[in-house]
Amino acid sequence: MSTEQTTKIVLDHATPQWVEGLPMGNGDIGMMLYGGPEQLTLAFNKSDVWDYRVAPGQGLPEGLTFDEMVAIAQREDFESYNRIFKNWLAAENCSRPSMISCGQLDLSLLAGERVVQFSQELDLATATARVSSDSTEYREGRQSLSVETFVPARQGVIPVTIALSPDERKLWGKLRLWRPQSLDYDQPTAWQAGDIAGLNMTIANSVTFTLAVRVLGARGGWSLAGDEAIFAIDVCTGPVVLLATVVSSFDVPGQSTREAASDRLASHDIRSPERLAKTHRSWWGDFWSRSNIALPDARLERHWRVGLYVLGCSSRPGRKAPGLQGIWNKYNRPTWHTDYHTDMNTQMIFWPLYAANHLELTEPYYRLFAVEMRDEARRAAKEFFRRRGLYYPIAAGPHGHELAAPWAWPGAGAWIAQGFRWHWLYSRDEEFLAQAYPFLKELSLFYEDLLQKDEAGTYNLFPSYAPEMPDTRGYLMMAWGRNPTGDLAFVRILFEGLVEAAEVLGVDEADRRRWIAILDHLAPCPTDAQGRLLDLEGDRWAACRPMPVTMAPLYPGGQVGLGSSDAQRATAEEIYRAVVTRFKGAGHLMTWCAAAAAHLGLGDEAAALLTDYLDSTVLENGLHLLRSVPHYRSGDVTSGVMQIEATTALANAVNEMLLQSLDGVIRVFPAVPANWGDVSFAALRATGAFLVSARRCQGATQRVCIVSEKGGPCTLADPFGTGRAVLVSCAGEHGRDAHATGEEHGRDAHATHGRDARAMVQLAADARGCFVFPTRPGASYELTPGRD
Repeated sequence: MSTEQTTKIVLDHATPQWVEGLPMGNGDIGMMLYGGPEQLTLAFNKSDVWDYRVAPGQGLPEGLTFDEMVAIAQREDFESYNRIFKNWLAAENCSRPSMISCGQLDLSLLAGERVVQFSQELDLATATARVSSDSTEYREGRQSLSVETFVPARQGVIPVTIALSPDERKLWGKLRLWRPQSLDYDQPTAWQAGDIAGLNMTIANSVTFTLAVRVLGARGGWSLAGDEAIFAIDVCTGPVVLLATVVSSFDVPGQSTREAASDRLASHDIRSPERLAKTHRSWWGDFWSRSNIALPDARLERHWRVGLYVLGCSSRPGRKAPGLQGIWNKYNRPTWHTDYHTDMNTQMIFWPLYAANHLELTEPYYRLFAVEMRDEARRAAKEFFRRRGLYYPIAAGPHGHELAAPWAWPGAGAWIAQGFRWHWLYSRDEEFLAQAYPFLKELSLFYEDLLQKDEAGTYNLFPSYAPEMPDTRGYLMMAWGRNPTGDLAFVRILFEGLVEAAEVLGVDEADRRRWIAILDHLAPCPTDAQGRLLDLEGDRWAACRPMPVTMAPLYPGGQVGLGSSDAQRATAEEIYRAVVTRFKGAGHLMTWCAAAAAHLGLGDEAAALLTDYLDSTVLENGLHLLRSVPHYRSGDVTSGVMQIEATTALANAVNEMLLQSLDGVIRVFPAVPANWGDVSFAALRATGAFLVSARRCQGATQRVCIVSEKGGPCTLADPFGTGRAVLVSCAGEHGRDAHATGEEHGRDAHATHGRDARAMVQLAADARGCFVFPTRPGASYELTPGRD
């Protein structure tokens, strides 16, 4: 297979809908390129340009407590319940809170011509989009046109280069800078100054932004037509360079966003695209060098890269965390507000970053919950729940406000905590642990108050429910019960993490003893008479379960896996198969199921689920489309809703097929399909802060290399399947060569390391069939099959 097959998205046709376009971004500015050939459109977003207001009726009800709300539900008083939340559905059909479109730039350059060739390409390796078009105009002859653009990884000025064929250097047409009208907001104010034009807009007196464009190398000029700006291009010679930027009032507090945007564009010239491209390519080159894979399935390999690419575009340190649609939204009233769904959607977005060795992109997740939402989480826990600690909604605005008041699910915080736990397990970063510990400790107070100790000394979680499990007799009322399986799985992870953190940091011995007592007496996950796992105790709502929460202990909980007993694995597999039967074809849930299948070692089934997902719900540009959900709030005609969690979670499922380590045992190729004879990966991250590379040829693992970042014992399940000893050679400390090299980013995905071997030992397996050996920080260890 060629590199292009796995590193490029190539379209040979126009993309009339926004959702079909080529996505780009740098964590701050997002851009979607779509349309063609007569008109190309660049649609802009900015991560902090939101309508931050919470509509009346969406927030938690005043004059009512959580326990009173649950009591109404338990009395089955549907009339009172619906009366309390009568405004909620009306509030849902509004624009706030949500990310707001910043406007768009239309390029009409081939109007009236007969196009004979048109193609679009997104190069994932360089995060660059290219459009090429050949046309025949009856009087002027053949015209070849190309457009290249990218969102610079480190700068806020977006270059668009329009080039013509050498023999026909003629360009004409127009540019239109505008924003689609909205019933919710006033139209922007258009302005022009020399070769720069822009749109100014204020959203609900909370955030002001400017979208501005500068035109270089073209004859003509800007003119204003109401709330838009138009540049008429006279016949001229190319190339033409457009420079675009978006500046918000958060970027320049107390200053004019128009002046800031103008100054930013004025500091660049027609040679800027080349200079911007240099640093841009450098950033993405470093990004892709951190890990790599080579699969015999070119499509899965490409979509693994698409998932990481989407995160590279959407999640950057210091910027807002991506919501359901990442950094892209066209609609004035987007379905689900582009918000943060905490019953796995937001968590799934970040899942692949740990094993794929991109911990640097996880920072927005931690800041979102531990900083940006924390004040509202504390207020809600105190005033509505009348409990200590922190409460996080099932659907939250950017500042943590409740957007699904009738549900008021108390389990989200424990599910959120898992990301913090994973960061520690995969990094062994004590500085991070010390920063996260106070947040997790405060969060745990909410669950200590929610847990109820019965006469037998068992801690039961009540009241709660399995996420999005409605009572069949009332749409707004959830099926409240005791001990939801998902909640219990993540509460256990939360308290286990706190115990370990307190031990590592050497603090809070009394708290540690209390947390251990809770863990020792925490209620088991509920089962039916046949021993099958239930969503929660008294589960009589089986027909309306929209979430596969019974899989939570298996994945992502990791409490059952390949290291578990035969009986535990058999039970987990039974649960997995029941879930797959119910959710096959359900988009992002298929990628969750694929990860669960891989975690059980069912590689053929994991690959089949991912293939079905790609065949059924994925567009040609690699984005996931919920086809069954219309944009019912936007009024736009579209075939569904784009969300990014399934796109990223596919990459996570592939990681799980190649490398597993949640139980502390590193397993290479634990779930590769039987027909994957040749497969390799470089610098995937395992728990314990190990970077692992491995190669499998003709169905047999030949070589494994492990780089230890923090030192300590390494436990590796037999990677060769021979039952014999292994040879372990140790090389010295390594820096960048612990990552995949640029050459390896092509087809050889096995990391290379120095050959200055300092020691070689033959190591025998323990009773589990695992090889355990000590490691030094920075050292690398190569394992090969031992001698007979």
